[in-house]
Amino acid sequence: MLLSASGCLFGPDDPLDGERKRLVEARTLWRAQGLMDYRYTFRRSCFCAPPATDPVIVTVRGNAVVFVARADDGAPVDPASYDSIEGLFRLLEEAIDQEAHQVRAEYDAELGFPKTAFIDRDAMIADEELGFEASGVQPNRP
Repeated sequence: MLLSASGCLFGPDDPLDGERKRLVEARTLWRAQGLMDYRYTFRRSCFCAPPATDPVIVTVRGNAVVFVARADDGAPVDPASYDSIEGLFRLLEEAIDQEAHQVRAEYDAELGFPKTAFIDRDAMIADEELGFEASGVQPNRP
């Protein structure tokens, strides 16, 4: 076994190492697309009530979230609780860096964005898990 600088033990099959590698590869593919202005459908899974778990359309310009609307009726939603695709990558990266109990993500093979993710930061805390689905990434039309 190897000892890291933080004093945590890691073996050669540490699942977070595999997740970090997949994240880096997917983020590289995503950035190669050059998409700064796009929209996508997002749905959060958590121990929280709707509307927090309702699917929304997130509109991004210049890599910043500029508008969020409910997917079912187009009603505006406060964008403060939503991220760009880069923000989703950061969320996953932070969970890995902070040695979350479990991090799993699946990435789009063509564009690289995280399609699904699950984060359990602490095995001893109930109902703090977070998951999400992202889909339908499309460039914004000028």
